[in-house]
Amino acid sequence: MINAVKQGFVASANISNSNQVSKEVRTEGTQRVENDRLSKIAQQIKNGEYKLDMGATSKAIADDFL
Repeated sequence: MINAVKQGFVASANISNSNQVSKEVRTEGTQRVENDRLSKIAQQIKNGEYKLDMGATSKAIADDFL
C-alpha cells in the first residue's frame, strides 16, 4: 500500500522537474534572441549604419533615475 505522503512527494518532484526544463528552454530561447539582436547591432555598427535615437535613449535614462 502506498501512503498519501509518498504519492504527494513523487507528484511534486515530477512537476518541479518539468518546470525546471521549461524554464531552461525559455532561457535558451531568450538568450538566442538577444544574441541575434546584438549581432545585428554589431553588424550595423561595423557597416556604419547604426543610428542612435537620442530622444528615446535620454528618456529611458531619465525614467531610470526617477
